[in-house]
Amino acid sequence: MSLAQCNENSLMNRWSTIQLSVNKFYGCFAGIEAKHQSSINEEDKVFEANKSYKELHGGSFQFEHCWNILKYQPKWHVDVEKKKPKKNKTLGECDATFVDLERPIEQERHQLDKERLREEQERNAIKKEILRMKQFKEEERIMLLDTSALPHVQQECYQSWQMEIFQEREKRFKRVGS
Repeated sequence: MSLAQCNENSLMNRWSTIQLSVNKFYGCFAGIEAKHQSSINEEDKVFEANKSYKELHGGSFQFEHCWNILKYQPKWHVDVEKKKPKKNKTLGECDATFVDLERPIEQERHQLDKERLREEQERNAIKKEILRMKQFKEEERIMLLDTSALPHVQQECYQSWQMEIFQEREKRFKRVGS
């Protein structure tokens, strides 16, 4: 695995971790926001969402700095808006919100895995074709080699190789012709 692939894999893994955690946090935040409490400001909502996150997930939310950036990003915001629940009466219901948000991550991961597999298969097919072409070129070189100027031992060796190549191609031709 190349350094670029390694870095890409670690970045994708890190992004998945951040995205999952932020989505879960957003689920809790949406639950607080859905209560439509006029007396509570944005800071208090974040504080309450942090408490809810800690209760539901057994640890504190560690990506608030990411949340502060992502909550204003149009692409992320649009995705989240589509998944926003219509009603959330209790704090415990924020669980349903982040579960819905986890599914796209799994679908995206599955899609990435399929794409990587397809790309790997394409690379393998290309490598196989290149190897086949190199082998064909080498066989052509051996078949067309003028052995008359070579010592007798080398002549016999090349003639033996030429016979093997001829017989192998004859077998392939018969398989294709059948």
